[in-house]
Amino acid sequence: MSVRKICVVVTARPSYSRIKTALKAIQEHPKLQLQLVVAGSALLGRYGNAVDYIESDGFKIDAKVFMVLEGENKTSMAKTTGLGVMELANTFYNLKPDAVVTIADRFETLATSIAAAYQNIPL
Repeated sequence: MSVRKICVVVTARPSYSRIKTALKAIQEHPKLQLQLVVAGSALLGRYGNAVDYIESDGFKIDAKVFMVLEGENKTSMAKTTGLGVMELANTFYNLKPDAVVTIADRFETLATSIAAAYQNIPL
């Protein structure tokens, strides 16, 4: 069996805390290749800049997806989701993962799920 590429999308600081142990397990597994995508509020300082923690923990980031629009209202959340679908679709097309893992229940997670589903990538 060949190495399977597992793409994990981290979109917020609390999500990183929840998935960190799994990231290490994927990284250490001989038949899995971790593809790490950091997106959404995980890239923004005002939301805790999770990307800095991820890098300081030694994880290689395969892609950064900037997709958050200002406004913090229902309209900006819908637009952020739409932008996220477009950007994550390109990211998945380029990385060609065998599976995508998404964490939490925010609108960024919805964008991740839609982008993966339309490319028939298991979630």
